[in-house]
Amino acid sequence: MLTFPQMPEQALTARNIQELGLGLGLKLDGDILSAETLRDSVEHIAHDPAYKAHVQEMQKHVRNASGYKKAVDVIQQFSSDHRMKIEQ
Repeated sequence: MLTFPQMPEQALTARNIQELGLGLGLKLDGDILSAETLRDSVEHIAHDPAYKAHVQEMQKHVRNASGYKKAVDVIQQFSSDHRMKIEQ
């Protein structure tokens, strides 16, 4: 993944992505992102097996987190419990 933050909160996300080994953050050279920088960055990520390994590891964590289905179940359970407390 290549990141190119435009806002302060995006810079934090970009830094986290880099620290986790999931991608690289691109920076402007003055006001320009050169085609050479972009190409070199893509090639670096594409040919470094560490990035693929880190992405696969993150993929496992995301799958094990149960995603949106688990979130829906938790919200519905909370809603149900909350309603019961009000009615009693």
